[in-house]
Amino acid sequence: PDVEYRAPGAVEGQIDEVWWWLTTYDLDGVRVDAAKHMDHVILRRLSLTLQDRVDAAGGAHVYLVGETFTGTGQQDLIRAYVAEHELDGQFDFPLYWRIREAVRDDGSFRPLSAEAKAGDAAYGPFLANMSPFFGNHDVARLATELAGCSDWGARWGVCADVLGDGPADRIAEDQGWLVDRMALAWALVVTRPGVPLLYYGDEIGLAGANDPDNRRDRPWSDHTAAQRELLSRVQELALLRQDSMALRRGTVRELWVDDDLYVIAREHEAEVAIAWFSRRADGSRSIPVPSEVAASGSTLVDRLGGGSIEVVDGRISLPTRPWSYGVLVR
Repeated sequence: PDVEYRAPGAVEGQIDEVWWWLTTYDLDGVRVDAAKHMDHVILRRLSLTLQDRVDAAGGAHVYLVGETFTGTGQQDLIRAYVAEHELDGQFDFPLYWRIREAVRDDGSFRPLSAEAKAGDAAYGPFLANMSPFFGNHDVARLATELAGCSDWGARWGVCADVLGDGPADRIAEDQGWLVDRMALAWALVVTRPGVPLLYYGDEIGLAGANDPDNRRDRPWSDHTAAQRELLSRVQELALLRQDSMALRRGTVRELWVDDDLYVIAREHEAEVAIAWFSRRADGSRSIPVPSEVAASGSTLVDRLGGGSIEVVDGRISLPTRPWSYGVLVR
């Protein structure tokens, strides 16, 4: 049931409940569901009261991230609830749809690039607090959408678990392509500005049609070879982000975009990370790089195992492959 926040004591009761969870379990943040259906005064009261209590207890800032389900081009709606005295950030739903599109057969990086730029402009100083993601409890799992299960109204188990039903000792032919697409989606999320969201199970490509089928139990053991491979790639990306101030806090600059290749630079003080993403291009692609990002003659190392690349006459040659990615550092 909905809460009647206009009733005496309702807001205070909800804040007390949130405070109990924060202090009992030493939580760092709170996800505020359906933020767009609340009056601003409720979110502001929540933010100010929690911070007053945290300050009095000598604790750190509590991260408040909102969930406002929207389509593409709705950055202004999301931004309306983000302020110094309200939510710290929100889940970036406009970008969410474009990330999912980018890893489909009929997708392209161009809409993703345009949506990312719109978000960068709309969110301004709060960009670093927003949350990029591609998995959500309201829609079908990305793994199931990519696998083409058409029974979106299925309640439980109709759509096959492509990665979960495979062999334990090898990646089957019908699984490798899905591992690559899911890993590429993860790379797009992890290298964006903001606080990445992991919807449980997406790190192993868990299946699921529309709600509630997308809430299947996550297997914690006996993973298939394909699940282990995807999990390993996600862990590699997460550790890289943890180790890179440029990926965690850097500004973002687009270096190249077309339908099948997308290249961005993340810059923080003297640290630079160049992330590239490829959909279909085989062989190599020559991409211009501004001298302030990487000077000619410098060597860039792929932190994801792709060797090193030298900047020659202001350009780098990327070893693009279908559904691949890399992160280059100086």
